[in-house]
Amino acid sequence: MKVIAASLLPITWLLSSASEVSGSFEKRRSDRAALRRTQTNDVDLPHQGCEGLLNDLEEPHEKSVGEEWASNHPLSLYDYENEQGKSSAECIDGFAGGYPCNGVNLLSMLSLNELNAAFTSSVNTSGNDVWGWTYDKREFALMGLGGGTAFVEITDPYEPKYLGVLETAGNKYGSNWRDIKIYKNYALIVSENSGHGMQIFDLKQLLTASAGNNVWSESARYTEIGQCHNVFVNEDTGFAYTVGTRSRSLGGLNIVDINDPLNPSFAGGYSGDGYTHDVQCVIYNGPDTPYLGREICFASNEDTVTIIDVTDKSDIKQISKKGYPGARYTHQGWLTEDHEHFIFNDELDNYSVATKTKTHILGVESLGNPTYVGFYEGLSNAIDHNIYIKGQYLYQANYRAGLRVLEVNLPNLKEVAYFDIYPNNNDNNFNGAWSVYPYFDSGTVLISGIEQGLFMVKVKLPNERCVDTRTKFKKGPKKARGCFFLRKNERRRAKFCPTERFKMGTKEKVQICSICCKTCKDYCTSSS
Repeated sequence: MKVIAASLLPITWLLSSASEVSGSFEKRRSDRAALRRTQTNDVDLPHQGCEGLLNDLEEPHEKSVGEEWASNHPLSLYDYENEQGKSSAECIDGFAGGYPCNGVNLLSMLSLNELNAAFTSSVNTSGNDVWGWTYDKREFALMGLGGGTAFVEITDPYEPKYLGVLETAGNKYGSNWRDIKIYKNYALIVSENSGHGMQIFDLKQLLTASAGNNVWSESARYTEIGQCHNVFVNEDTGFAYTVGTRSRSLGGLNIVDINDPLNPSFAGGYSGDGYTHDVQCVIYNGPDTPYLGREICFASNEDTVTIIDVTDKSDIKQISKKGYPGARYTHQGWLTEDHEHFIFNDELDNYSVATKTKTHILGVESLGNPTYVGFYEGLSNAIDHNIYIKGQYLYQANYRAGLRVLEVNLPNLKEVAYFDIYPNNNDNNFNGAWSVYPYFDSGTVLISGIEQGLFMVKVKLPNERCVDTRTKFKKGPKKARGCFFLRKNERRRAKFCPTERFKMGTKEKVQICSICCKTCKDYCTSSS
């Protein structure tokens, strides 16, 4: 879908300098700060979206996959007995088990009940953030929960091994908000839980752990902060950026030196543009040559993207900040790999009035003069939450719309795959997918669900899919039967390839051929 360009938007929104918009920004920030001050310490809400999440919380969902689900849905194409894992499901006819999908297979999943199994006392069981760790080709998922952090080895993504949990610091019941990042072989974990600080956990302990309900203790804890909304780690420099803190830097950038991970120390801070909700910091390698090699942060600051030079931690300088049309809550974003664009989301721009999901694009070829390019309008009304970019693809966790994968061909974005973990609807509520992690070398992608749990999926990108070049099948009443027959006989036993006798539509034809590609190379070809 074509991006709606800034040139087509009302001129009143096309503001070029921070001075033109600072008044309205500061008013909204003042209002939000007042709202935060009215909350209790137990529920000190960072912003309106957090309040929406609390209002929308549901009980943990049952799996829409597996033996029990299959027995309750006998008319489904889900062939449980021939799947590779107990909770795996191939995406066929737009569904993987009970989950809507396109171009994404479910490898396995763990429910919230399974992820919370190791806790010995009553805790907040909801799901939140997710991140990944790789050690010597072994892959691990780190899933944030209300009561702590769960660890799962997914080296075999069809047979995940639940290892146990690290209990939360602070109030032991926990919090709905937790964020996790990695530095070398250490996990860094922050939370909105009162008195939490930043937990540091030596992940090598997982390498010799048996599967089961292990309960670990933190290896170290940074206590110069308490509540904290997010953390970003620049692995190239060894600095952690904790943002949305209560006790340092007024909620802005609080910078921690983690080069010695077990002995973290305060390195600097920046609060010149108020509260920072999320941030990405990089060694800049883009087209703005005066900044090459410098450490630059791109901060999502409630209603602007704010660009900050943090190279000298004792002399941090704001380079610029940029607003955009309809700003409600600048939530999170990620740089394209060429550092020319920052693609970000606004968590509230379609919350009060249901409109299509908007993914915003900021041109940052000039760090001192960023330009608003426009926005991509999605296919549903779901609220967008977290996005990450790998290569030419953007992976979105869009709450009730689940994982959405967009091809980045700027100025255009195009949806090419999805996996929806909230099958009921794609409404603009705070349920479903919290985050996504697409960076494993194996290609396994993680999705975390607030009520659902942890999903391991495999995305078939357009250039990895096969199409049948022999003939065009016509739609017919036997398409489901033919697909079911083919899966049992071809995919598992490799006896024959599909022929004209299976009357299927285009979607089924592509799916069937993708199953047969390994044994039918004469008839299949890679195609975008």
